[in-house]
Order: sequence, then C-alpha cells, then structure tokens
Amino acid sequence: MRTLPDGIYLNSIKQQGDRLTLNGTALSNAVVSAYMRNLDASEWLSDPKLSVIQRASGKTEGSTFTLQVSQVRPGDS
Repeated sequence: MRTLPDGIYLNSIKQQGDRLTLNGTALSNAVVSAYMRNLDASEWLSDPKLSVIQRASGKTEGSTFTLQVSQVRPGDS
C-alpha cells in the first residue's frame, strides 16, 4: 500500500525508539489528513499524531507540518 499521497513532500524523518517524526510540506491540509489516514491503515505504522501544521511562508503554497507515528510489527497487538 502506498502511504504517501500526491501533494506531500517529506523534508526529514527522525527516529527515536519506535517513534518516527516526519517533517514535510503539503499542498493542503486535506492532503495531510489523507496522509495520516494512510499511515494509520498501514500494517507497519500506527497512531499518527499531528503536532504542528502552519501555512508556509514566502512564495511556497501549502503548509508545513510535523507529525509523529509509531512503528509496529504486523501481527503484534
């Protein structure tokens, strides 16, 4: 399953334990919501939490965002 929808651009991914912090740019807030739904539906990732979303400054359209998601192993409860 492809989790990254069109209109999402990841700038960095950081890992601390089983938590990933994803920083990126999105064309719209709706695309960020779609991305979070895709992450939650993944067998390998769960519990996406959006911590920051703000309108991009300058000539860039869209929003910058930061979200965290947990890594899981398929089949683990």
